[in-house]
Amino acid sequence: MDDQHEKEETEEPQASPPEERGIETIVFRWITLILTTTGTLSLGAFIVYLALQPESWLIPIIKQHFAALFGIPTAAMIALAVVMLLKISAGPLEFEALRIKVKGAAGELLFWVLCFLSIITAIRVLW
Repeated sequence: MDDQHEKEETEEPQASPPEERGIETIVFRWITLILTTTGTLSLGAFIVYLALQPESWLIPIIKQHFAALFGIPTAAMIALAVVMLLKISAGPLEFEALRIKVKGAAGELLFWVLCFLSIITAIRVLW
């Protein structure tokens, strides 16, 4: 009987499914999704509207700084995709270099920064 009690105490608590977390969490997630989507679409529509105006001030900026306006956000998304694919296929990312050990979210963040900087450097060199 004591062995069973000890096993129950040593087991780590597991995350509860979304249904058990409460309605506040679900509502918060939906509100976040709706506001993020609405804001992104509104900003995109405004930029398209500005670009389609005759003698728009936006067209010369886009032509002159195309790599900065589209390359940097694309590099961020590609770096995120690489980190997510590695996390899905290989599990949590861990680094060990020069007596520094990085595990968990810090490893993923460090790997994202390295990927992002390498892509940005490639854009700068090749542009």
